[in-house]
Amino acid sequence: MAKTSTATDCLISSGFQKRGTNATSSLRRIRCPFDAKKKSSTTFAANPLLVDLDSDGDLDAIVYAAQAAIPWVVYSYDAFNSNYITIDQRPLTGSGQTISLDVDADGLTDLVILGERSRTISWQKNLGSRQFGAERTLFEAEQAISFIERGDLDGDGLDEVFFPVRNSITIADGTRVVNDLVGLFRGETEHWQPRVVVAGNATYARLRNVLWGDIQQDGRQELITAWDHDTIISFEVGQFTEQGTLVDNVLHYIEYNDPPNSAVTSLSLTDINGDGRMDLISNLGDFLQQPDGSLLRGDRRSTPTQMFDLNGDGHLEQIVTDRNIAIFRLDEFGDWTVATTLTPTSDNGIVVIDFDHDGDLDLVQGPIRNATSSNGSGTIHWFENLGSLSFEPHRFDVAGVERFSSIALSDLDGDGWIDVLATLLDRNEVYVFWNGT
Repeated sequence: MAKTSTATDCLISSGFQKRGTNATSSLRRIRCPFDAKKKSSTTFAANPLLVDLDSDGDLDAIVYAAQAAIPWVVYSYDAFNSNYITIDQRPLTGSGQTISLDVDADGLTDLVILGERSRTISWQKNLGSRQFGAERTLFEAEQAISFIERGDLDGDGLDEVFFPVRNSITIADGTRVVNDLVGLFRGETEHWQPRVVVAGNATYARLRNVLWGDIQQDGRQELITAWDHDTIISFEVGQFTEQGTLVDNVLHYIEYNDPPNSAVTSLSLTDINGDGRMDLISNLGDFLQQPDGSLLRGDRRSTPTQMFDLNGDGHLEQIVTDRNIAIFRLDEFGDWTVATTLTPTSDNGIVVIDFDHDGDLDLVQGPIRNATSSNGSGTIHWFENLGSLSFEPHRFDVAGVERFSSIALSDLDGDGWIDVLATLLDRNEVYVFWNGT
């Protein structure tokens, strides 16, 4: 693969001065790794993958399309020029979702890709020196795979890959096989040896969502699956043993009725009420874990929620995004009350991170909802944490950009400051906002 760079400086952003300090937190440069004249009518996926592919201490980026036949692109960060260069690019006929994993246990991060009509999981070997081998198939399914995920499900210190096929969850033990010296590649084949760990049933016809985490807080992972059929929603929870097998329904089995077409679109685990037990949050309601391990459904229905200690008092606050950004705190009576309301909001969600490097958590968000004017601006919103659940809004506009389709935040260049990588809604372009002095 030839190394090509189409990166150019395309705009200098006006910075801001952080109060009470001589340090500046300015978004000081914006660069366009893609040719700014190249346009497309499709969007990139919501979350570009940021990972150190060349083991040089900075983060490279993999951007994949949300629609078929749009380029899947690998950018490598070039520290000498403080820029991103394209090292691989090609069309895909599937989702292009990519995860990073050392498939062959050689110490280099490889790429695992959901490709061909979203039925094939393949991988590209990391050859080092910003080079990757040809795409090679690991697994083929008869039906489309909606997503791929990685995690150490059996607690052996090595990540497995799991994914839904039809109404079942399949796990591939490729990395564990390699490290047990059995060998990932058996004979002349390179296929993983997957196994079904959760199978659907006739009653609950659709597998809607999957979450894994240590809900019992005993050091072992549980796999939580959400199913629905007509107006009935159910959750099943199974726990992995040290041998990698799944014991179904060790905690609870929940059924409840909801309006037709309801679906579990978001799942997360957190201690909502501060009782030391992990609770389940979904867009259809919250479920509080009881002392016996069962889940009791609460009254609150929500949009996606995040939980963070924003004011440093040792208690979690809830961040809810809908028509605005609402921050809830738990009062002395055990009820959630609104502490702060912020506007504007967007459909891109909130990133909670110490953006200005001052030791507290700030809120960062993409463009406001319904920013549709072709003469509008792509906007990054930063809500600076002032303490006591008070926030000061800042915004950064990019002239000529209608709106960003997604943002990812991380220290891209290793200078200790959080940078922003943003993809566009209607162009094959990626912008990088460099943060710092």
